[in-house]
Amino acid sequence: MSRVIFLIAVFAVTGIAGCAGPETRVLAIADRIPGPGVIIRDPDKLDAVAALFGEEDLSEANLRRYSDKTIALLYRSLRRTTFYLPEQERYIVLLRRLLAEHLRRGTQTDDDVKNMYKAYLGARMFESAGDLRKQFPGLAFPATPEIVASSAMPEATRWRAYEISEGGGKAELTALPLGQGAKIVVVMFPGCSVAERALTEVLGDAEFADRFKANGLLVTERFDSVGVAKWKSHFNFDAVYITSKASDFPGLDFRSSPQFYFLEDGKVVYHFEGWDTGKEFDTAALLRKGLKALRL
Repeated sequence: MSRVIFLIAVFAVTGIAGCAGPETRVLAIADRIPGPGVIIRDPDKLDAVAALFGEEDLSEANLRRYSDKTIALLYRSLRRTTFYLPEQERYIVLLRRLLAEHLRRGTQTDDDVKNMYKAYLGARMFESAGDLRKQFPGLAFPATPEIVASSAMPEATRWRAYEISEGGGKAELTALPLGQGAKIVVVMFPGCSVAERALTEVLGDAEFADRFKANGLLVTERFDSVGVAKWKSHFNFDAVYITSKASDFPGLDFRSSPQFYFLEDGKVVYHFEGWDTGKEFDTAALLRKGLKALRL
């Protein structure tokens, strides 16, 4: 009797796994993507999970059949995915499809629309961002600068970034000179208090200020032109840029702030993350190590 019960149980489990409907499948995948407040340390694992979303399961026809709760959960999951994987266009397309379903039902929130806008900015899909802004003229979106390209861009294949004008009204795509010589690259988030303290202390320290001003620059993946313009003005330091895309900067991690990279002819020779002045984490000593590695 117990053997019969066991076989029935196994059949039931395998039957669910193999024959589950599309809504059950997509919910199981979405549940594996951490929600807001959880920092995702390994985007590759996130990509492996999100890649399980089938094109047919998230087709317009199937989305119409799903519950409001399922649509909301899928939207949250895909928004998290586009935040950590902004260069993966497939996830942008799926997120846009989900927003369209939200709009068809009238279940979207202002945050849903703004999150789509941020996803477009993260993917550097500025035309799509502009179209969405026009579609919702009553919403307050983050400022988007005029985008222009430098004449040097056709030859550039790496280190591409946006140079932000005073006030953040214009972003010029250019290529940074990181492939030659000694460079100190600080990865930061605009508005990050720890990164702000780090830059304040570096620029205010006679031991490091001149060498950093001569060889250093700041880069962020987050497309916040106004925030970058404020940093440039506040610190009186012009070398602050927004990446064209993270993959243009091999060896650099843009997921936490601040991070210090010491590059020689485009290769990372030393790196440390964070900022503190305590005995257990002496950032002055770490800066000296980095400068020594660059022979500065």
